[in-house]
Amino acid sequence: GIKNIFTTVVNAISTFLTNAWNAIKNTVTTVFNAIKTFFTTVWNGIKSVITTVVNAISTFLTTAWNGIKTAITTVLNAIKTAVTTVWNGIKNTITTIVNAIKNAVTTAWNNIKSAVSNAANAIKNAVSNAFNAMLNGIKNVCGNIYGVVKGGFDKAINFVKNLASQAFQWGADFIGGIVNGIKSMIGKVGEAVSSVADKIRSFLHFSVPDEGPLTDYESWMPDFIGGLAKGIEKSRGMIENAMNGVTSDLTITPRVMAAQGGYSGSAASNGDLISGINTALNTALAGGGAAGDIVIPVYKMAHLQYLVFNNENIPMPASYSVSLSDVEADSGGVTEAGTTQRDVVREGVVQISVTFRVSKRWLNKFSVYKKLASITVGYLDMETMNIVDTQMYIDGYQVKLVSDTSYGSLWEVSFTLKEF
Repeated sequence: GIKNIFTTVVNAISTFLTNAWNAIKNTVTTVFNAIKTFFTTVWNGIKSVITTVVNAISTFLTTAWNGIKTAITTVLNAIKTAVTTVWNGIKNTITTIVNAIKNAVTTAWNNIKSAVSNAANAIKNAVSNAFNAMLNGIKNVCGNIYGVVKGGFDKAINFVKNLASQAFQWGADFIGGIVNGIKSMIGKVGEAVSSVADKIRSFLHFSVPDEGPLTDYESWMPDFIGGLAKGIEKSRGMIENAMNGVTSDLTITPRVMAAQGGYSGSAASNGDLISGINTALNTALAGGGAAGDIVIPVYKMAHLQYLVFNNENIPMPASYSVSLSDVEADSGGVTEAGTTQRDVVREGVVQISVTFRVSKRWLNKFSVYKKLASITVGYLDMETMNIVDTQMYIDGYQVKLVSDTSYGSLWEVSFTLKEF
C-alpha cells in the first residue's frame, strides 16, 4: 500500500518536473532563436553595407590607379622616345665625324707609308744595281788584266798602273753618283711628305676651333708622330733584314799582300795577280812607299738575338717580356695563426710574351712551331744578356693582318712561350 503511494507520488513529481523542464527548455530555445535571428539579421545588414562600401572604394581606387598608370606610362614612353631619338642623332653625328677623321688619317698614313716604301725600294735597287755593275765590271777588268799580264810582265804592270789611276776616278764618280742619287731621292721623299702634310692641313687646318670635336686637335699630332715613330721602330726588323741582305753582298775582305819585288815564273796565279794589283794601286795612290791593305768600310746594322727555335734564329720581336714564377705545393697557404706558408717545389719557371711583325714566310714558320709539342728555345736572359736554352711550348697564339700591299703582306703574331 505504502509502496504504491510512494510510487504514485514520485511519478507525479517526475511528470511535473519533466513538463516544467520541457516548458523552460522550449521557452529558452525560443528566446535564443529569436536573439540569434535578430543578430544574424543585423550582422547580414552590416556586412552588406560594409561590402557595398568596400567594393565601391575598391572600384574607385582601381579606376584611379589605372588612370594614373596609363598617364605615367604614356609620359615615360614619350620621354623614352625623345631621349632615344636625341641619342641616336648624337651617336650618328659622332660616328660620322670619327669615321671621317679615321679615313683622313688612314689615307694620310697610307700615302706616307707608300712614299717612304717606294723611296727605300728605289734606293735599295739603285745601290744593288750599282754594286752589281761594279762587281761585274771588276770581274771583267780582272780577267782582262790577267790576260795582259800573261803577255808580258812590264806591259801588265803599266796597264795595272793606268787602271789604278782610272779606278780612282771611277770610285770617285761612283760614290758621287750614289750621293747624288740619295740626295735626289731624299728630295722626292720630302716632296711626298710635304704633299701629304698639305692634304692633312686642308682637312684639319692649323687653328684651334672654339667648339666641336676638333677643339683638342693640338694633342693629335704628338700622338700621331708618336704612333709613326712606334710603327717605324716596330718595322725596324724588316728594314734591317733587307739592308743585311744588301750589305752581305757588299762586305769585301780581301787578303792583300805587300809586293816583295815582282813576279817569278812564267804563269801568273790569282795570288800573284792580287799582289801585282796591290803594288800598282799603292804605287799610284801613294807615289811609292810601303804597301798596305785596301780598306772598304761596309757598315751593317746589328741587333741582339732574342730567340732561337731549334737552332734557327728568330727575327727581332716587336715586344719581348720575360717573367719568372714559382710552382707551389698544395700544402702551402694561410696557417691558423694567420701567416702565409709557401711550399715551393720549383723556382724561376720562365714565361716569355712576344710579339712579331713578319712577312708571310715567317708567319708560316711560326704556324709550324705552334703545332710542336716541345721546342728547344734559346732566349735572351735580360739579367745576364746571354742566351739560355730550355724546353718550352707555345700558348695563346694570335695572328692579325697589319697591312697588305703590292709589295707583300705584314702580319702581327703574338704568343707566350712557357717552360716545361
